[in-house]
Amino acid sequence: MVESKVEIVVRGAIVEAVVTQAFVNKSDRATEATYIFPLPHDAAVSAMSIKIGTKTIKAAIEKRAEAQRRYE
Repeated sequence: MVESKVEIVVRGAIVEAVVTQAFVNKSDRATEATYIFPLPHDAAVSAMSIKIGTKTIKAAIEKRAEAQRRYE
């Protein structure tokens, strides 16, 4: 990781955090990463996207069990 930035907006009881991270892979092989969000039980991830060069991949947000099943 070469850079990390967090922007937080509070609207009453709702807090929105946007995390932006930049990575560099100097290897000729793909790198696999697993994101684990240590959130309170009443929190949620609402969106995630990854930009690689000019391409943007938007993640499908799923419940943990379904996401694990699809990954495996």
